[in-house]
Amino acid sequence: MMNSLKLLCCGIGGRDDEITQDDAPNPHFDWIQSINLEALDLCQFSVAAAQSNLISEDFFHIETDEKGLFVGIYDGHGGCEASHYLSQNFHQTLISHGNLEPHLSEDTLKLVFSRIEDQFLIHANDTIQEIKRGSVGSCCLVAYLLRGGASSGRGIPAPNYLYIGNLGDSKAVMGYSKNKDVRAKRLALDDCMGRDPIIEMISVAAMQEASNGLGTIVTSSVIGSSHIKNTLCYHPELNRINHYLDQPLATAALKGVPYTCSMPLGYGELFLILASDGLWELLTDERAAEIVHHNPHEGAAKRLVQEALYEAALKSKIDPDTMASIPLGGDSRAVHDDITVVVIFFNHGRTSVEQKNISIRNFRDVEASTST
Repeated sequence: MMNSLKLLCCGIGGRDDEITQDDAPNPHFDWIQSINLEALDLCQFSVAAAQSNLISEDFFHIETDEKGLFVGIYDGHGGCEASHYLSQNFHQTLISHGNLEPHLSEDTLKLVFSRIEDQFLIHANDTIQEIKRGSVGSCCLVAYLLRGGASSGRGIPAPNYLYIGNLGDSKAVMGYSKNKDVRAKRLALDDCMGRDPIIEMISVAAMQEASNGLGTIVTSSVIGSSHIKNTLCYHPELNRINHYLDQPLATAALKGVPYTCSMPLGYGELFLILASDGLWELLTDERAAEIVHHNPHEGAAKRLVQEALYEAALKSKIDPDTMASIPLGGDSRAVHDDITVVVIFFNHGRTSVEQKNISIRNFRDVEASTST
């Protein structure tokens, strides 16, 4: 039986009672794309995205398979080619490696990151024009929620298991209960630039080139971006970034080794927020967790995006209603980055929802079916 997902492109109602009493109401950002809430056997999830670039460089992918739920958020720079490629290929690469091993491990996940990097570089050489291919890259945040096994000898079902992998400045934040309140715990460590002089110099150079389409690189871990990851890629005529450098880099400035973690899920783990850096530039981990916890599950991701856009307007000293009137793909790049958010609410086995087959890619490909 087919069950279509409804895409909500209208604003959420006023927030007078939705977050906290001291919050000012947000304007209606009608161009936010979102899925209010979808129920699965493992969890519920909510998705939202706000586009700032004329062509969004953020992509996401939500996919169910026989093992569980996969979520990927890909924040591109220098164009959308890398993030689009990841949204189309990361999950399948993960499944291919998973079929070769009886159990997923963090080492396997790291191997998948390495393999997808190699695959993208081959793809870039074949499909992206030479003058651009070295600057195209993407941050990569993935979460894989696996179903627990059958009941143990004592009749206690094995817990569901969560794997996280991250390259770049996207984040995964767990909301968990403590003393009848909610706490935020960052699971996917971001790897922002600033610890090394050469990286700081490259970051400034990239910022200066942002208006020419290169984009701002503010992390030392990415997929792609071979122009400063691989010292052999130096070419002054092909890579615009290199005219800020006197000579080829002595060592690679970027790396492709992900941060990974894994954990069994207990009843204290309430929800997981996965988001590109566009959200975390504007909201703290704790603030995001509070917004999710103190509001209904429905519209959770969109509520976070709205709050972030409101903060972006305030920081830029722009009237929020004025910013809300900017059309999709309009002149909002100077105010905020592309924002993509997925919120997952864990069921811990307390659901009667049937297992569904779902495949969603960046609101371009929405497909859901229920298998009996």
